[in-house]
Amino acid sequence: MRTDFPSGGFTALMWAARNGEEAMVRRLVVAGADVNATNGDGATAMMLAIVNDRFDVAATLLGLGADANDGSLWYAIEMRDAPTDWRARDGSRLRPDHANRLTGLELIVRLLDAGADPNKPFTGQMHNASMCCDTKGSGTPFYRAAVAADVDALKLLIARGADLDWTPPPVEGMPPMPFGDYTGLTPLMAALNGGKGLLMAGGPGDIRESQIGIFREPGNRNPADAVKLLLEAGADPDAVSPKGDTALHIAAHDGRLEQLRELVAGGADVAARNAAGQTALELVETMQPRVLNPIAEMIGMFDDGASPAETAAFLRELLGAKAR
Repeated sequence: MRTDFPSGGFTALMWAARNGEEAMVRRLVVAGADVNATNGDGATAMMLAIVNDRFDVAATLLGLGADANDGSLWYAIEMRDAPTDWRARDGSRLRPDHANRLTGLELIVRLLDAGADPNKPFTGQMHNASMCCDTKGSGTPFYRAAVAADVDALKLLIARGADLDWTPPPVEGMPPMPFGDYTGLTPLMAALNGGKGLLMAGGPGDIRESQIGIFREPGNRNPADAVKLLLEAGADPDAVSPKGDTALHIAAHDGRLEQLRELVAGGADVAARNAAGQTALELVETMQPRVLNPIAEMIGMFDDGASPAETAAFLRELLGAKAR
């Protein structure tokens, strides 16, 4: 009997992993199924297990020889960022009929223990919909955790040598996006607006926390805490984005007051000027009240940012306290 014959792009092992048939997974591997075979989208059985909420099966596959660097670490972090009422079409809804013994965070630890690289760019897609960038773009597991402002995952990845200043390269064949484009932004910059299921780098969907309720797995997703963690780990607070802004400029522009507090406390250069020759304070002092892109407004981007006037007042207070 062939154990690797694909049907609809899936091998028998992929179907078993997707459906949570742990005993069948073991039987197929013992019979010779290729545990690292990929389908047309580049997905392995372990990756399919993870995105279908079969963390225990994923751990079983890992123990049976699955490659820890197949992209599964990226998806394990991705699944922690999914809310309970989203991605159900991809199997991510928590269901009582197959409650996992392992949490997503525990699976991340197992993958890291098996040699998964937090800095390996993942290139791929699943279900014919790009969840990262597409087959011509990439993102690292650590960067995905930064976008999520997943403090718990970030701590694990930093301890395993994550590159604190890696930035996503341009995606070939794709024009710049009007918002949500992380090209050239450091993990610190990505975390400024994190913790809310952002679109880029494979966020859980076109929605924000105010609309999606609870995440599927508890954890600290406070972006200010993520910023503090990254700075304490050695992230460069004064790196410059492709548009010429520092993290301080980005946080000021978006009205992220607590993130501004952490950046100033973490040593960000408050006198740094952007491409327009403005400091962060000068930037917000000249800003008009935000008029959101209609799509950005629909998905709730910047929904909790302070107004330019509030941000300017907050920055003046911070800078005054710093000078005293």
